[in-house]
Formats: sequence, structure tokens, C-alpha cells
Amino acid sequence: MSWTNELYQLYDQFAGKEDSVSNAYLLPIAHSTQNAQIEISIDGEGNFQSARKIPKEDASTVIPVTEDSATRSSGITPHPFADKLVYLAGDYAMYADGGKKDVTKYFDAYLRQLSAWEASSNTHPSMTALKKYVEKRHVLHDLIAAHIMESDENGALNPKAKIEQISQLDCFVRFRIVSPEVQEERTWKDATLQECFISYYTSCLQNRELCYALGEILPITTKHPSKIRKADDKGKLISANDESGFSYLGRFEKKEEALSISYEFSQKMHNALKWLIARQGIYCDSMVLVAWENHLEKLPRLIADANSMWEDEIPDIDEDEVETASLPEDTIIAAYRKKLQTSLFGNKLEIQPDSRTMIMALDAATTGRDSISMYEEMVTSDFFENLEKWHMETAWIRLKRQKQKNKINSFSLYEIAQGAYGTESGGIDKKLQKSVYLRLIPCVISHRNLPMDIVRALFNRACNPLAYEKTYNWYAVLETACGMIRKKEIEQKGACSMGLDYTCTQRDYLYGRLLAIADVAESETYDKTEARTTNVRRYFNAFANRPYSTWRTIELKLDPYLSKLSLGRRKRYEILMQEVYDMFDREDFMDNSKLQPIFLHAYHCQVRELYKKKQMDTVESEEEV
Repeated sequence: MSWTNELYQLYDQFAGKEDSVSNAYLLPIAHSTQNAQIEISIDGEGNFQSARKIPKEDASTVIPVTEDSATRSSGITPHPFADKLVYLAGDYAMYADGGKKDVTKYFDAYLRQLSAWEASSNTHPSMTALKKYVEKRHVLHDLIAAHIMESDENGALNPKAKIEQISQLDCFVRFRIVSPEVQEERTWKDATLQECFISYYTSCLQNRELCYALGEILPITTKHPSKIRKADDKGKLISANDESGFSYLGRFEKKEEALSISYEFSQKMHNALKWLIARQGIYCDSMVLVAWENHLEKLPRLIADANSMWEDEIPDIDEDEVETASLPEDTIIAAYRKKLQTSLFGNKLEIQPDSRTMIMALDAATTGRDSISMYEEMVTSDFFENLEKWHMETAWIRLKRQKQKNKINSFSLYEIAQGAYGTESGGIDKKLQKSVYLRLIPCVISHRNLPMDIVRALFNRACNPLAYEKTYNWYAVLETACGMIRKKEIEQKGACSMGLDYTCTQRDYLYGRLLAIADVAESETYDKTEARTTNVRRYFNAFANRPYSTWRTIELKLDPYLSKLSLGRRKRYEILMQEVYDMFDREDFMDNSKLQPIFLHAYHCQVRELYKKKQMDTVESEEEV
């Protein structure tokens, strides 16, 4: 099923229902939203009561719109009820011209349209009150008297005065009707007024053609809604207003032949998409990512790590277990898998037989056009299985740093993008970040192969620790690189442990182990209060590019530090290095070519193993005491 039909069905399923997740509002058809700056209260006879400036947080207002007014950019196309002052105020010309030649035409068009609705069988008490009020032609007079608008000594409106950063000449006005005949004073929340306008406006639509989406003869539209991604979004997903270019000419004679969609279908589909984005959209610069299940069951956040997929985070592995140095790695991984499966397949979602999940990314192609950067649709059970695979295959046991606990976790897409292409301070080019997201999301939801260039970028960053002022920032990149390297190894070989492989004789892996032993041995001689950089980290990048020649330099510089250790500790490191030496093939050891990413995997695993043994030694000595 296409995304348009999914959205259309979603609208029919949830229209009129309260949303317990957010304050997002599923718009009725023939309605849109507008930020209002002024609110006028009148009684049922059209008499002015009061007015107020609307704070920004309360500005969003649901208004009736026509096809023309919803897409207006120029010309005279009034909204049916609430609108800007130039349309509402019959006395606008007395106080300002707004830079327009004949402002009376705006009011005349508004009043003519309002009168036509009020005279129909679908009128409403609020309509009658509003018509009586605007016919008096003193809207601006009332606002100036109420000290809402600023005027000069000549009585003219000050064009420089602003209300919520909007020039007072361009302010949008909504109405509150205080009358016993009206159930809801706030006209922008009055469902009966909305129903009256929908009935009136749909009865006025005459252009009936075949709707390609529904297969029925219905009133069609060629003007589709904007404001899809956000309130100030001018882009449209469907548009064919370029009659002089080749948007459809050359294949079709008329734009209706290219795409014919009924007004009702277009409204429901677009309004459902707006609602979903406002409800659960994830923004990255101009791009918005939205995922939904067809029954609107709660879904995990796609770009988050395993422990942050839900708003109520899954419980971490028991801290006492994780902190126990002797705990086997398989036990930690098994505990992580159990927590992950509980999170994904527990009480979070009741998967129904017809459950489907849709993932869509929208971005601005141009100022007036939105594009669908990505769309995926799949059975929800497959979606969750692929999500589990991603978080299992990219998981990594992280070392302690700062206030973080030593635990196993996967990585968010931001961590991956930031580690590969960002700066230490947290900055990253937004276009590049969007590109990384769009390339990684299919890996998350469809189990596609991880792009090798992203893994290589992380590897290169992790091989340059001197580029980071703070060690824990480098470790964050190093661990992210290790998680992605593990994912790549699983894709290529079918398996990859998070622990140290004592049987691996691969050249790159063994060199990684040697480097880790030298690093830990030297750092053990430092005072805990010292913020020093080891020789290993100084030569890290050179070692990754020329391991054989660089190792000799590191080895010579390591000797003075080994002599500072106790005899037992020194022997332990020397024996460990000799064990690694013995596993090398002589030709492989003398090979000076660049190391592969698996070298980082071995380095981090060996460092973790050595620190684990140090913790065990500390515990044993304390027990002896």
C-alpha cells in the first residue's frame, strides 16, 4: 500500500479522537493553522467587548480555508473567517495603506465571501455575530481604543510598531464569540463551526473528475496544502503550477491528466501527515523523520541508542553485575540481549496481524517544494526484529569515563555521525548529518550493510587521539568506531565477539594488542592526578599507518617506564608482549603497510582486559589485607 493510502486510512481512523501522546491536533478538512497576534472578543450581536495581544505560545490557531486562500502568495484571496487586518478592517484605509494600492478591495472580497457562507443553509451563530461586527467597519478604531494598536499624533498607525515580532499592519486576528447561542467561545476550537464550514465548502466544489487514489468521481483539486514539516514551511509535496515549463508538458496536455486527486483525499492525507510530524517527528535541520504504525502503537526512536529508544528508558544491566571484574563477557551480553528483547517485544507494543510500520523522511527540495528523501514500509514484526539485530550487532562494552557507568550499549545515529564527521565541541555540518542519517536508517530498519566509508571515517578519527583535548572525547569516538567495526565484521564473517580473542593470529589484530599493552603499562606509572599523554597516543596515528617501523620507537620509549614498575608487574607485561610476539608470523610482523580497522577492535579489547585484571588484583589485595 502507498504512503498516501496509509495516511488517508489513518485520518479516518483517528479523526476527532483525543491524542494522549501530545498536544498535536488532527486538522479537519478545509482547515489550516495560522499564528495569530490579536484576539478580539465580541457578543452575539456583533458588539465589541475586548481585545488582547496573544502570547507566542498560544498563537497557533485553527482556521477555515479555501483552496485559494490556503495556498495564497499574492492577489486577493481572503480566508473565510479569521484573517489579517487588511481583510477584516473596513476602516483600514483610514489608518494605513499597508503598501497596497486599493485596500478596500481586500475587505470587500472578505465580506462578500463571509456573506455567502452566512446566507447558506450551513450558517452558524458565530458567523452571524462576526458579520454584524465587521459590517460596522471600525475594527482598527476598536483596537486603537483598546490600546492594542499604536497610532501617531495624526491618528495613522505606526508601521514600525510590532506585536510578537510582526508589524501591526500585518497582524492576524482571531475571534472569541461571547454569546449564549455559542457552545464554544473560542471559535478556533468550535467543532460545530468547523462542521458547518466543511459542509458549506464541499457543497461549493463543482470540478468533478476521476480521483486516481479512490477510483471514484469526486470534486478534485490541483491546489494542495503546504506547511507540512512546520508552520512556516511553504513547500508542497504535490504541485503542478508550472504551466510554461515541463513539469507535466511533453507527457500530458493538462495537469489533471498527470495527477487527479479529490479534494477530500488530499486534505485528509496531508492533514494526517502534518499531525504525525507534529506528534512524533524528529528534526535534523530542514529534514524531518517520522515513523508510525498503522494502528498508531508506540514505536521506539529510530535514531537513538538501545538505552534511549523509549521515553521511559529500558533498565540498565544490574550495576553490581557490570562492575564485577570477574563477570564473564557472555553473561553481560546475555543480560543486554534480555533487556533489549524485553524492551522491544515486551509490553511496549501489541503487534496485530495486519500491523505495518512506515518510515518517511521529508526535506525541502526548494522553497516551494518538499521532497520525500526516504520511504520504507514493512511488517511491524520484521521492523522490530531488524531493530533488535542493529542494536545487538553494533553494541559495545564501554569503559568508564567521566560519570558514565561501565556498561554495554549501542550507539545513536548522532554519535556515529558526530564521531565520523563532527568536531570535539559537538559541531557537525547539518547537511552532512542529514546525509549520514539517510544512509544509516536503512541499516537500522532493513538490516542493510553498513557503509564502509563511514566506518573508515570513524577509524581515521579514532587513530588520531592528539586531535582531542579531552581523553574521554577520544574514547567516545574510539568506542563508536569499535561498535561499527564489529558490525562490519559480523556482515562479512557472520560473527564478532565484543571480547578479546586470544586465538586470533591476524596481523592487524596482534598489532592492536601490542599497542594496548604498551599503553596500559606506561600509564600505570603515572600519578592519578597527572593529565599526561602516553607515547602510544603520541604515535598512534603513525603506528596505524606504519606499524612495524613505529613499534620500534614505542618499544624503546617504553623501557624506562617498565623499569619503574615492580618486578612482578614488569614481568607480567613483558610475558604478555612475548606471548603476542610468538603469535606473529615473521613476515606479517615486518609488514609495514597500513593497519585495517580491526586493529582498533583489538586495542580496545586488550585495554579493557588489562584494566579488568588490575581491578581483580586490587580486590584480591584488599581481601588479603
